[in-house]
Amino acid sequence: MSDLISEYLDVLTRELSFDPSLARRMREEAENHLQETIASDPMGATTEAERRAIDRFGAARDIAAQYAISSLSRQAKNTGAAATLIVIGVLVAMQSRLAMYGTTRPITGDTPHLDSIRAILGSVDRFSFWCALLIALCGWAYICIARKSNATSTAWRNQMQQSLSLCTAATVAVVVTVTADAALAAIRLFPAGWSASIFFPFLTIVLEATLAVILVIQIRVVMRRLASSARLFAAQGSSASEAP
Repeated sequence: MSDLISEYLDVLTRELSFDPSLARRMREEAENHLQETIASDPMGATTEAERRAIDRFGAARDIAAQYAISSLSRQAKNTGAAATLIVIGVLVAMQSRLAMYGTTRPITGDTPHLDSIRAILGSVDRFSFWCALLIALCGWAYICIARKSNATSTAWRNQMQQSLSLCTAATVAVVVTVTADAALAAIRLFPAGWSASIFFPFLTIVLEATLAVILVIQIRVVMRRLASSARLFAAQGSSASEAP
């Protein structure tokens, strides 16, 4: 592979960095297409033939712009769905732990200050959980029903940013919920020391924390990919403004 073709493929991969799987697939397809085009050129495998093949295939940024909206909207929808499912997963873990509590006697005594702390944490837990669920549903629904107003404008990207902002707020509420759950479990179980009875509650807390971490990573990855695509939307806006 010549330096010219290799450089073009690197640029194409970089422009498609908002979707790594798409970038790998497009790089392979572009490489095969360019090699076939160059091989069929009557002038042979010359530098000019390579340039003509690249020109026919299209500018890397234009190709990336064609895929940006559909790819990023799919990722945003998946993030909204993941946020909703993770909140439901946290609920399942909470209910499983509470069901186990119902079959055992409380480990801590009737200490007034602990009762007050449990009441406060319980209120925070319930409020943050329902906030997480409602916000996640709103974020998911918003990106699912949002319409592409103009493929050459930044309106669609702004809608995705708003949806991801809602998912981020839901993630914060999930983290608060998991923290409150962990504190409540610690108050109930740890004073008695380590025993087999705390294994299942501890496991459910670990599960909740793992789900929260997964959601944080998912949100961060998609938001970084959306930010990396800003230059594509900016270029589209400039082209549209310059068009007669």
